[in-house]
Amino acid sequence: MWGVWVATAGGLDFPLAEATTQRELDQRITAILSMFQRAGIDTVFFQARACGDAYYQSKLFPTAYGLPKGYDPLERFIQMAHDRGIELHAWVNPYRVKYPDNLSKRSVDPCYLKLGKASLIEYRDGSVHLNPICDTSLRVMEACVDELITRYNIDGIHMDDRYYPGSDVDDGLQADSHDIRRHCVTKLIKRVRERVDAAKRTVLFGVSPGGIWANKTSHPMGSDTQGVEAYHDHYADAISWMQEGLLDYCIPQLYDRCGDPKGDYKTLLRWWVKRAEGTNTDLVIGHSAYKVNDPLCPMFDLVELERQLQLNHSHPAIRGSAFFRSGSLMANPALTALICSWSVQKHR
Repeated sequence: MWGVWVATAGGLDFPLAEATTQRELDQRITAILSMFQRAGIDTVFFQARACGDAYYQSKLFPTAYGLPKGYDPLERFIQMAHDRGIELHAWVNPYRVKYPDNLSKRSVDPCYLKLGKASLIEYRDGSVHLNPICDTSLRVMEACVDELITRYNIDGIHMDDRYYPGSDVDDGLQADSHDIRRHCVTKLIKRVRERVDAAKRTVLFGVSPGGIWANKTSHPMGSDTQGVEAYHDHYADAISWMQEGLLDYCIPQLYDRCGDPKGDYKTLLRWWVKRAEGTNTDLVIGHSAYKVNDPLCPMFDLVELERQLQLNHSHPAIRGSAFFRSGSLMANPALTALICSWSVQKHR
């Protein structure tokens, strides 16, 4: 797998503010996918559900804000990607239904308000999420996945690292009910796996969890790191999901550089390779392409990214790479050229 994420949250990659007509949006999709094709990309993760909305023609959920009436971005991405021999995975955020206040003042859609107050949790940043402990959250996601699989010729369902917004959320449970929260998130993953398996064709299911499952200081199985922990902070136990055969692929977000004291790339790479051993889950590595030449990340450049790709290449168990995000590749021809050169080596 050689993939790229196309983010619709906040209009990061699609749609852009200057693209408002169907023709302009089609031109944007063409530009994105043509660039991917030249770079050797074989998989696109298109964010079809970013915040309880639909970047497709849904019969269940509100259409994403700003799209022309009747326009179906997901269908256009699928058609154009398949024309180029590229797989299209529908990337869905399972719980978020309102962005933090600093990103958007838009309120929660009525279709979620009618689920009842207990089904929604508001986080301290103003974001609102479906409550993972409620069965209504499961039913919403089952309906979402069913609609995507039955109405669209997608190649996969994809989820990223956005589960619980934080460990200090008020979801109606006691503060120390950590195992119950993890159980609820795992229950969601199992339900999605069941819906995918019920499809009458091959559809893959994969996730992209935070790169640090747990630090060694908080869990004996953890890595020698000091960063945010998916297991404790977001209640996402991707290791058990792999071991239980719930995932076709896992793309841990190894977004820090080699030598970073919080999450050294080499340390985490070795840790994930070891944890994936003996499972039937393909291990693909997620890279922070957005950091390349970013003034806020002065030590993360093309040399660093190439170093990471070389390290991946030394581990035969790694089945590919994925890059966040599309806009970063579009804005940096040198970055795209590097990814292209390694895609050639990948296929040797």
